[in-house]
Amino acid sequence: MGVPGVLVASGWGSDNASEGTSQSMSSTPLDSRDRKVAVTLVDHVPESLSELSFKRGDSIRDIAPAWPRGDQVPRGTEEIWRGKLRGREGTFRRAHVCMSTLIVPLAGVQHGDGVVDDEYDTSNATLLNSCHGFEVFACSPLDGGARVRIAIMRTDSAEWRARSERQLSLMEEMSAIGCGHLIPLLRVVRPPREKRLVMVMPHMAGGDLFDRLERHGPVQEEQARSIAMQLLSGVAQLHGRHILHGDLQPAALLFESTDAQNPAMRIDVLRTCRRLPPSSNGMGALEGACGRPDYLSPEMLSWHAEGVRSQQYGLQSDVWSVGVLLYVMLCGFAPFQGESPADIYKACASRKLEFPAVMADGRGGTSWPRVSPAAKRMIEQLLQQDPSARPTAEVALQDPWITGDYDSSAVRATIATLRSRFLGWSQLQPSVEVPLPRRSDDETTLRPPRPRQINAPETPKLSFGHLSRWLMGRFGKRRHLKVLLLGLDSAGKSTLLQRLKDDTSSEPLMPTIGYDVEEFEHGDVVYSLYDVGGQRQSRLKWRESLGSGVAWSQTGEGVGGVIFVVDAANPARWPEAREELHHLLHDQQLLVGGAPVLILANKMDLPEAKSVDAMVDALQVDPDGLLGKGIRCGVQRASLLEADGVLGALEWIAANSSAEVPK
Repeated sequence: MGVPGVLVASGWGSDNASEGTSQSMSSTPLDSRDRKVAVTLVDHVPESLSELSFKRGDSIRDIAPAWPRGDQVPRGTEEIWRGKLRGREGTFRRAHVCMSTLIVPLAGVQHGDGVVDDEYDTSNATLLNSCHGFEVFACSPLDGGARVRIAIMRTDSAEWRARSERQLSLMEEMSAIGCGHLIPLLRVVRPPREKRLVMVMPHMAGGDLFDRLERHGPVQEEQARSIAMQLLSGVAQLHGRHILHGDLQPAALLFESTDAQNPAMRIDVLRTCRRLPPSSNGMGALEGACGRPDYLSPEMLSWHAEGVRSQQYGLQSDVWSVGVLLYVMLCGFAPFQGESPADIYKACASRKLEFPAVMADGRGGTSWPRVSPAAKRMIEQLLQQDPSARPTAEVALQDPWITGDYDSSAVRATIATLRSRFLGWSQLQPSVEVPLPRRSDDETTLRPPRPRQINAPETPKLSFGHLSRWLMGRFGKRRHLKVLLLGLDSAGKSTLLQRLKDDTSSEPLMPTIGYDVEEFEHGDVVYSLYDVGGQRQSRLKWRESLGSGVAWSQTGEGVGGVIFVVDAANPARWPEAREELHHLLHDQQLLVGGAPVLILANKMDLPEAKSVDAMVDALQVDPDGLLGKGIRCGVQRASLLEADGVLGALEWIAANSSAEVPK
């Protein structure tokens, strides 16, 4: 099926659109110059007449090495390129730009109407993102051109129309001034008979920062510096026009290529952008909740956290978010963690920023020992509690780590110290290599890591219980069940895995990016537990990758059971949990063979926890009953932080599952 009811402009050129003629995109190809540009990262004043003068965010076209291939290149000029900017040809340094291959039409944003099915292969469109009021698809032109992103926004009420028009106005404004670090807008459609607004943008083949971390792990420092330069440049351009982005998070950083060595990226998700009055001087003037709590400044978190006095916020909130994103890029987890906005707020307000060498849950080492002191100092500056103490985006671009003006010998000294302590660290905490899931070239299929086996136990003490379990494991027949841990983010899935490993730490856990795999033995059953990330982006892939059986790396292996964890102390998210749960219960691929589903009411030890009956009513399920096609459903209480209900959940799955996958 295609994307129903979506219209896009049939005329590419503005002249054709104004004259009302219908012309297909294939008959109006893009200028070849549109396909190769260099986006400038710095302001540059030329030192000679042959050099180009440019400001940050300009797009230099018709680019090529200054010296033709095969010519003898003079010493010191290897990184000199040439191109055209504002009608003038000249040279520039490769270090001053980021190469881009995005389609950016010279004619600017085009308007018109037409039927999308006439130009795009909507029958094979891929859903990239979906939220309340908008959807984003990727599809290819029927003439074989480059793929594009199509954003569809609601306009069926005055409120939604105002939101859509505000985002459109902002994107047109930034495109008009040549903001090279925001995703460009190609086309705008206002269908006369459809209550929708459609925007066409270039497709970002590299996915977002979540995809990059899943594919390659923590970003190397050199690449992180280039990404930070582009991110801060885009933020500085927004702030220069008194605009707060308000939702800088990994899904808002889109990359042009899956190549880890290509850092070219653009900023997306402008739906939450808001303009401050010029008289505010960029400081606190805005109110209201927006954005994702994991990446928000304390002043913005105050609107999400219960029991916290709300504070006004301004442009410096974006600077905090840049600091969090830089931290996540370099290590793969967030600096301040918690299972609720209130917990994250407390961590931001009271906990000292740390760069741990070992994971909080003890699973292995981190990448921080390999990160330079200059990078850590910059993050500390961006994550100042006082908004007025944080540097502006413009000032941050002059940081020694960004400009490369720091003593690299400090890094070598740090590494030398770590090398001398290597044996001591190894005795304290053995390192565990945890491979991250990788995304294949088709951008849709996650390839999971090989399940990690728990270490073989030492020779058991000769008690009857230990001896019987040891004999059963050595000589008896054991069942193998593969169990999915699903649920919204912060529901407690990772805590369940932590307690199964006998880890009694109360430190906040790193949210699962992609999914984690652990294997445990209990009784005569070996469980392979897949902790699947509950963030919205991860939920889009539940049925796409796991339901097809790809997650097991072997076609035909089914799901032995599903544990769906629900936060009983957060009824505000029950409707969202109900929607995801019922999608699963009606999925014919995921629950093939009637895999049982256990709903685990977590956090029952908290005073604000609601009753199980109230939660069951909200989720609209029949506890201890049969669902469609004979699927067994159960509901149990749990307090996973106290390890209450952990083993009971596994035993329920084993008792109700008919699956048995031999190894």
